[in-house]
Amino acid sequence: MTISSKQVDTFYKGETVNLYPSQALNYLWQTGEKTRAKSFVINSDQTIYLIGWNDTECRDTAFIQLIALDPTILDFPTGFSPTGIYSDNHYFKPNTNGKVEKIRFDIYNRLGEKVYFSTSQNMIGWDGTYRGKDCPMGLYSYICEYTTNRRIYFKTGEVMLVR
Repeated sequence: MTISSKQVDTFYKGETVNLYPSQALNYLWQTGEKTRAKSFVINSDQTIYLIGWNDTECRDTAFIQLIALDPTILDFPTGFSPTGIYSDNHYFKPNTNGKVEKIRFDIYNRLGEKVYFSTSQNMIGWDGTYRGKDCPMGLYSYICEYTTNRRIYFKTGEVMLVR
């Protein structure tokens, strides 16, 4: 007998996991339920077990290990100052908490012209220049696409460049 999920075995805390056993007619989950499929909300790493049988004398037990991850958080400052006069933020970049597998980070001026982009996970960040010249003070838009736990996320927003 086997237990499987249609997703991977790694989930974010708070997610619902649907488990599907196979190769038996009768099922008994560790919760006491006798349903074929079972849903669990994952808040910590768990080992789920299930007893299955076709007749009373022949029972089998299956286990599945589910890993609960803290969600990756990307935060962005609302402003930065490359000269450091008004802030310690000399570069504009995302602050991450967790593992980012892939990232694309684009910044646009108010005319929609791309003034910066990066695909490096170890990026230094935008220094407030475009083509070697200082960009004017003002509001700039950003789009960030990143992958974590094999899932793609988007974040958009605005940042104030202060000189």
